[in-house]
Amino acid sequence: MATQSNNLTADDVYEKGARTQRIELPEENPHLITKLIDFCYTSDYFDTKYTIDYGWEGQAYISKLHTNAEMHAMGERYGVQGLKELAVAKFETALEMEPSESIPTQMITLIPLIYAGTPGTDRGMRDRILAPALAYSKQLSGLPGFKSMIAENIDFVTDVFQAMSFLNTILPYREAWH
Repeated sequence: MATQSNNLTADDVYEKGARTQRIELPEENPHLITKLIDFCYTSDYFDTKYTIDYGWEGQAYISKLHTNAEMHAMGERYGVQGLKELAVAKFETALEMEPSESIPTQMITLIPLIYAGTPGTDRGMRDRILAPALAYSKQLSGLPGFKSMIAENIDFVTDVFQAMSFLNTILPYREAWH
């Protein structure tokens, strides 16, 4: 993993592992660590449901959208730019394939996950969640947890208003495009 990471060096990994013969990442979902390791070896990972139950405690599989958002956040934490880029591409594909009726409900947890997992300067995943947020805004705003999600994610609210402002500037010219 150190060869893929901007945050970890081989010396860091060796030093931590040499002392204990293991590297512990207790805050990480073991299933996602397995996907990270897959990425380090193959430059890819499966965003499908976990096929093997190792008896690990941790977050259960929710969807491809959540898996890819989590992998993007992991790429951010460990400085693995290639993982972040792949996660964005897989997120876009998953969004196209996801049944539209499940998207608004998933967004209640996806938005905080994406905004907590990336700095404001990293637009990759943040920009990908804005279009569906606007498209499903009516359904989203009626869901339990929406108001608290908005209150806790002010950067998202700012991005939505900026996107709406941009749309309002180009919509008057829409007639010229048709």
